Amino acid sequence: MKKIALLFLVVLALSCGVKENPPDITPPVASDILNEAWDKYDEGDFSTALTLFDSAITLDAFYEEAYFGKAWTATQLSKFEDAASAYSFTLILYSLKQGINRFDVPMFNETFAETDTNRWGIDSMIGGEAIWHVKVANTPLLCYSSIKIKKGQKYVEPEYFDISDSLIFLKDTLYPNTADTLVDTFFLNYYYLDSPTTPTVPENIYLSYTGLVGTYVANEDFLSAIIAGNVLRNLADTSLKFTHYPYTDYTRSIALLAYAAYKINFMNFCVQVIVELDPSWVPPSDPFDPDAKVHILEKINQYLGG
Repeated sequence: MKKIALLFLVVLALSCGVKENPPDITPPVASDILNEAWDKYDEGDFSTALTLFDSAITLDAFYEEAYFGKAWTATQLSKFEDAASAYSFTLILYSLKQGINRFDVPMFNETFAETDTNRWGIDSMIGGEAIWHVKVANTPLLCYSSIKIKKGQKYVEPEYFDISDSLIFLKDTLYPNTADTLVDTFFLNYYYLDSPTTPTVPENIYLSYTGLVGTYVANEDFLSAIIAGNVLRNLADTSLKFTHYPYTDYTRSIALLAYAAYKINFMNFCVQVIVELDPSWVPPSDPFDPDAKVHILEKINQYLGG
């Protein structure tokens, strides 16, 4: 009897020292979470989708597709600054991984003197004011950031009037006076287009600019919307389309570009963009006329559904 009890204690001690194999646990995969996030997005559950996109980013901090999804989701949640950051980081990651640089390139403090008459000129005079222009060195111009003019020891900023693909139009009395001995110096800050050097550009790069246009317009950052929209206007194919809500496409994005120009009264550029969308449309002779602007907005809303 004692031997049996002793044997039982030995078996019990040995069994206590044996560890069971832990169950197999499959670690989460970022691409699986990404697919789940898009499912929630398509269901309209944007809050859950955003959490899942963030989870995919936690697993892979350089996952451009997750940032792309996060950007579109943040847009639907009206988190416009978060959306713009995520779109921009998507473009940065494509640049790092595939060598495709951003197409909207900033130029800082491009400088020239008033003696360089190829770089500026007066277009017309209205009373004591002039409609005049400065010409950028790098084209196509996407949009300006700012212009400073040094007059003696003082820096002044002109009144912006319109843009084209190479010119920034101004309307004020700050144009250089060639009759005086004071030589003005110009400092231009603007964005220009750097076309891709690769034959194939991933569609999500263009769709990131598409998202930026809508996000900037919704946030009333119309200059930034013009920059992003001009990238699409110059580079994107007319078949471009986002296959998830809000199902935006090339035409709507370019119409938003025209709307952004309308909102800051760049009416000549606005009309130019609309004519590119519809070459059969006859624009008003004076797009700055208040009555004409009503008809221009109606034309834009034909594309936007407003």
